[in-house]
Amino acid sequence: KNGKLLSVSEKGLHEIDPATKQSRLIPFGRPPEPLPNFTYSHFLYEGPAGTIWIFAFEGLIEAIPAGDGYRFRYFKNNLAARTSLSHNTVLSVAADPLEPERYLWAGTKGGGLNRLDRQTGKFKHYKTEQGLPDNVVYGILPDDNGHLWLSTNRGLCRFHVREETARNFTAADGLQDNEFNQSSYLKTRSGHLIFGGINGLTVFHPDSLQFNQRRPTTAITRIRVNGQPAGFRAPESAEGHFPLLETTGHRTLRLELAHHQNLISLEFAALDFSNPAQNQYRYQLARKRFFEKRESENWVQLGYRNNVQFVDLPPGSYTFNVLGSNNDPDGNRGWSEQPAVLEFTIRPPWWAAWWAYLLYALAATGLILLGYRYKLRQRLQAQDALRLKELDEFKNRFFTNITHEFRTPLTVILGEAERLQREGAAPEQSAGLIRRSGENLLRLVNQLLDLAKLESNSLRLNYVQGDVLANLRYIAESLRGLANSRSIRLQVESPVPEIVMDYDPERLLQIVYNLLSNAIKFTPPGGKVELRAEVPPEPPSSLLTLTVSDTGIGILPEELPHIFDRFYQAQAPPGPSKGGEVPAEGRFSRPSAPNPPPLGGLGGAGIGLALTKELVHAMNGEIEVESQVGRGTTFTVRLPVSKQAQMEEPGASPFFTVSPEAAPEGDASLQRGLPLITEHQASVLIIEDNPDVVEYLASCLSSSRGESREWAYTLSFAYNGRQGVGMALDTTPDIIISDVMMPEKDGFEVCEILKNDERTSHIPIVLLTAKVGVENRIAGLRRGADAYLAKPFHEGELLVTLANLLEVRHKLQAKYLEMATQLPPVDTSEKQQPADLEEVFLQKLHTAVQQRLGDSSLTVDDICRAVGMGRSNLYAKLSALTGTSFNLYLRSLRLARAKELLLTTNMNVSEVAYEVGFKDPKYFSRVFSKAYGTPPSELKP
Repeated sequence: KNGKLLSVSEKGLHEIDPATKQSRLIPFGRPPEPLPNFTYSHFLYEGPAGTIWIFAFEGLIEAIPAGDGYRFRYFKNNLAARTSLSHNTVLSVAADPLEPERYLWAGTKGGGLNRLDRQTGKFKHYKTEQGLPDNVVYGILPDDNGHLWLSTNRGLCRFHVREETARNFTAADGLQDNEFNQSSYLKTRSGHLIFGGINGLTVFHPDSLQFNQRRPTTAITRIRVNGQPAGFRAPESAEGHFPLLETTGHRTLRLELAHHQNLISLEFAALDFSNPAQNQYRYQLARKRFFEKRESENWVQLGYRNNVQFVDLPPGSYTFNVLGSNNDPDGNRGWSEQPAVLEFTIRPPWWAAWWAYLLYALAATGLILLGYRYKLRQRLQAQDALRLKELDEFKNRFFTNITHEFRTPLTVILGEAERLQREGAAPEQSAGLIRRSGENLLRLVNQLLDLAKLESNSLRLNYVQGDVLANLRYIAESLRGLANSRSIRLQVESPVPEIVMDYDPERLLQIVYNLLSNAIKFTPPGGKVELRAEVPPEPPSSLLTLTVSDTGIGILPEELPHIFDRFYQAQAPPGPSKGGEVPAEGRFSRPSAPNPPPLGGLGGAGIGLALTKELVHAMNGEIEVESQVGRGTTFTVRLPVSKQAQMEEPGASPFFTVSPEAAPEGDASLQRGLPLITEHQASVLIIEDNPDVVEYLASCLSSSRGESREWAYTLSFAYNGRQGVGMALDTTPDIIISDVMMPEKDGFEVCEILKNDERTSHIPIVLLTAKVGVENRIAGLRRGADAYLAKPFHEGELLVTLANLLEVRHKLQAKYLEMATQLPPVDTSEKQQPADLEEVFLQKLHTAVQQRLGDSSLTVDDICRAVGMGRSNLYAKLSALTGTSFNLYLRSLRLARAKELLLTTNMNVSEVAYEVGFKDPKYFSRVFSKAYGTPPSELKP
């Protein structure tokens, strides 16, 4: 460089001046990393503008002239950067033949060819995937036509730097060998390129090379079908070839194949033999579908491969075209002008022929039509079922609602009948008739409700374990008076003294009572009704068998299949039965279940036996009936025997009393439980939308009625839930009686609103409703109801409930008064909250008063604003909770605070009086002495 010689070592560049024989070292900016076990004879390259490229170490080092020295830039492989050097071992470099100032080309040992853009410092890589014969590039020599000539281990490559295309040469093209040596390459001044290899030198001038320009003809040379060669159609003697080919045109072959002959192998050749290994091929396969020939858009390039194989071709008509080229590298100029063509058809099997598909289509259409009709029929059936279900649900809701409504007038009827009977205001017979008729209607209502629960699967069975035989005898005893009055012998038989099993007392009573009352009703005088219970002693039959038989009028054979149908009334058999006349109104008008009165008539609603059957099935049992006209009827019930429930308490009585003769008169038993309390006055708010029930409640709560009722009630009325809430907030009554089913707001909403309002949370609420289910009671109690009475109710039960609630409230007043006057100062840091709204209110009130206890000008209006409550509500709330007025409450707090100050401080009496809000010390002394029995001056030490 500039007449000076350069060499390189690990320390840097050595510059030697031949004229002066002086040398100097230009050190590297950072020490280079040597390549292991590798030596070079050529590792410096001088580029344009005096740039020196060093590739004797790992990576590539650019030495850029700077003053009288150089500055260095380093390039190495970085796996995380795709634009870094592809390999750290660089074997050769060369400037770009077209833009030498910008691009540098580097050959690597395994990383292919790299192009460095000196402006950006980024590399672009070219490997075998881009057409290079090998990724080891020993030497790079540019020519004058924009090509780079690359020596590799697999031949010589001509690479165009802008088109980025490669043309490879091998020993077949005249090279000394396919393998070349490292650092063995040279370009002479005349433009000849010299590459050294293992068998000598390859010397040539790029402009002197000539390539084959002739377009060869392409021919298909071999066809194999399923591994067997295909032959041409020939005279009769050559028919043994399989399969047979036909010639249909110039270089066009045709082949007919069966559906299983779908493995086709083809070989072809370009008829140019100057260098046949460098001939290239491409093909195109087109398939004709639905009478339309669809050609491939692109040819499939095969490179130097001259064969192709097609596997599992589907049936159809195909056209195979193949083109061949010579060894000319210049693209389309060397390709055949016309392709070699093979037309072949693969026939489908019979089940895939067009007529088979037509049959399939017809069959599928038929199946679709059948499926559509089936789905349509299913949809119509589902819609019908849905309509029937909705109708059934509507019917159930209707019966449930209307039977609930029946309870309201029944409450008035039974209550008034009981009162008339008790007070003697009406003849005993008339009052008893009214009462029995009301109870009969009530039982009918209960049966309808039970049927509705059974249909909605909401009827719950409450099993206990006990002696079922004792309960059966009890049920029979409750009907013995009725049987005796009709001169009928009623008896209970069992081969064992007791039968211990799980059973539901209430449901068993309904079943047995229905069957016995039916038998008594339709047995003439002098007849016999028998209940027999037995359990087979030996397994596997573990069933309780109940048999109810009578000597009555019997049932017609055609009526037997329908007697358990709901609302069905069988016709009476013709002619008299033994012992009396046959009733004219029919055999089975089913009576109700629990606690029935003597049956006065033979008519019925036709639900008793329907309910009996549903109850038996709910208990996983069976019921059967046998009857002979004029001789009697036998009902047989079989129930499974198990012993898994809890044992019934010893001496427990049946669920309720059935015999009207044994039922207690009036409410005497309830009256005996009334607490003996002193006379009080209480205000009662009645929220009820039925005027008759309102009138009945008003008569029950009249202060002049009864002997031991010591509460006098002041009544007010509201006729819907919204009005009731408003009146409760305005008047703050002592107790509230509310119906559940009401307009505007129901009783549950009323209860929830009032119990969560600070002004009315202390008021006891009694819910009075026809909804007697356990879930309804639980719902009411969860909303804060203090008591829950079911319609119809006994007057005594109502009065006892009210008296007990008021007495409890009366006792709580003393507790809350003590809490109100002795609560400690409120500590806002405490996280624990009072237990209920009453304590919350008292603590809030106590806090508001304590904060201004020493203010003598404190008024009730100031406290009302502090607690967020009106004057009347505050007075009523405080009076209801503590039984005292606000002024007395305030004075009690001040006196308690004064006593504390007198005992714990040195303040005199006057100072204490002013401290706690008294304006006059004399008045303070007087009220203090009255409250504590001693003057305040004596408390001073």
